[in-house]
Order: sequence, then C-alpha cells, then structure tokens
Amino acid sequence: MERRVLVRDYLRQLRSRSRALPRAQRKELLADIREHIQTSLAGAPDHDAAYVREVLERLGDPGDIVATARASDPLPTSTGFNLQRWDPLGTVLLIQFGAFLCGVGWLTGLLLLWTSRHWRIRDKIIGTAFVPGGLAVPIFLTFKPESCTTTAMVGQPLEEQCGHIVHTPGLDLALLGALWAISAGATLWLIFSARTQNHH
Repeated sequence: MERRVLVRDYLRQLRSRSRALPRAQRKELLADIREHIQTSLAGAPDHDAAYVREVLERLGDPGDIVATARASDPLPTSTGFNLQRWDPLGTVLLIQFGAFLCGVGWLTGLLLLWTSRHWRIRDKIIGTAFVPGGLAVPIFLTFKPESCTTTAMVGQPLEEQCGHIVHTPGLDLALLGALWAISAGATLWLIFSARTQNHH
C-alpha cells in the first residue's frame, strides 16, 4: 500500500511541475517516467517501501526532471520559433487552405504536420493524401466557371454539357461532392485526433 502511495505522490508532483511544458512533450515525459518506474519496480515486493524510495531518488526531483526536459525542448531556432509548439489548428488551416497561397502554404502545413507530435503516422497520412491541397481544391473547383462541350449529332439539335470537373452533369456533381466530403472529413479527423492526443 505504501508503495502505491509513494509512486502516486511522485507522479502527482511531476504532473504539477510539468504543466508549463507543451502538451505533447508533457504527455511523453509523464509516460516515460511512469514506464521507467513500472519497469524498475517489476518483481519488487509490494511492502518494500525502502526500495521504492531508492528508485524514485535515482530518478531525481520532479522539478529537476521538468527543468531538464524544458532545456532540451526540440527544434528551436535562432528566432525562438519552435515547430513543435505551432498550434495544431494553425497547421490544419494551412493544410486545408494554404494552397490558395500559391501552394506554399499547403507545403508549409505539411512540414508542420509531419514534424509535430500532435498526430500519429496514420493521421499524418490522412492529412497529406485526403485531399492533396485540402479544402482549397473543392472550393476552387466549385466557384470556378464551368467548362462546356457541345455535341453535334445528325438530325439532332446541338447538345451542350457543362461541368466543373467533367462534362457529365451527374458525374461532375458526384465527384465534386466526394471532394468536399473527403476534404472536410480529413479536416475534422485532424482536429479530433490532435485534441484526443493532447488530452491523454
């Protein structure tokens, strides 16, 4: 029982001291320390409180651990900008609308996505592939003027078909709707996944 109390109090102090860290870094730090404690105490008797104290002392003071983690915060630059601290919503906005900035915004969004700890590999693939260019693509196709083609058949009046993507009206509408649905779905997925990751 005392073993559990000692570990719980130590982790509580660590959680409290680490609130100043970015969420993703704080989550990783807590997970690493928790795993280290569990591994070190594996096989130790539950009543051996002295051994638990020794393990925790070897880990060090929670405040010192947090200070070390803050000092080793990854990817700093000379201007103080840190890709890991970029707000997830800003990354999603660049991925979905950055193509309007001559494509550079979308590429920047991808860089932030793939260097971020807010998403797993699966999320990054979804954000990249569904749909390349993001919501900017269906928005552009929806509001650009339709292109038309005229078909002439012997004995029949001229037939004109128009569309944003293809000249078959029903298929054009279906393709446009699919682009909207996939892009919007990818946007919601990235936002939901980032919130889920950061609150675990």
